[in-house]
Amino acid sequence: MSFKVSVDGQPVYVNRLPTFNQFRWMDYASFSMTGKVHVTITSLVNDRNVITCYIRPLAYGIHPQISGKTVSFDLDQPRYLLVFVNEEPTFQSMGLMLFAEPPEKNAPKLGDPNVVNIMDYKVDNTGKTLDTDKINQAIRDVSARPVGGVLFFPAGVYLTGSVDTRWIEGDDDAQGEILVLHPGMIDRVQLYRFP
Repeated sequence: MSFKVSVDGQPVYVNRLPTFNQFRWMDYASFSMTGKVHVTITSLVNDRNVITCYIRPLAYGIHPQISGKTVSFDLDQPRYLLVFVNEEPTFQSMGLMLFAEPPEKNAPKLGDPNVVNIMDYKVDNTGKTLDTDKINQAIRDVSARPVGGVLFFPAGVYLTGSVDTRWIEGDDDAQGEILVLHPGMIDRVQLYRFP
């Protein structure tokens, strides 16, 4: 990742995705918020300090504070932002997509009849054990229910290989629906940290 993000001192997981050019990457992070929050972004690109930071859209009037390798600013409401550190904001620039979301209304929670805890499958949430088979089994089991369900991952780090996406909500081949509470699927062994 090119950036480390925290909100009110709490770390936010940063994902990386390829852009239109497969050799360029863009990081993204999302979090839920209410009230005023303080966002801190640390550049991990190199040892160079932050000289410039552009935050788009300009209409929001966000003017960050720059100190060493960090950029910080306050948000008083949910916003979708593009942050460019030490780069002019152009179509070719690598930056950070930051999604400050309002809290989900009527979010599924443990104890709801359609919510299954991944920990019921004896999955390691310390990131030390490769649990691809157990995670895929949980996905298949939840998707086999007549009305699908929600597969809940408690806070932790999960190590997995390829996840079986045939059963993910929105897939035309799905038999029932499943919502995996994580942004994105993976196709290689990788650690995923859930806040």
